[in-house]
Amino acid sequence: MDDKPLDFGKYKGKTPNEIADHDPQYLIWAFDNTKRKVCSRDLRDACQQDVMDDEAEMLYCLHYYYDFD
Repeated sequence: MDDKPLDFGKYKGKTPNEIADHDPQYLIWAFDNTKRKVCSRDLRDACQQDVMDDEAEMLYCLHYYYDFD
């Protein structure tokens, strides 16, 4: 399922695995808000973890840069 190209939307022709590399939030949104099966639950959950990791890293960098202590 994650290697089958989408047949709709702004990523038509791209596979969910390809989309996950550069826009994981789209897959999370599409999985949660459309009736179509756009990807597997495992890929959706992996995208969610990537997004959370990226946000945590950004917050760490901001904290380090601005030295909020």
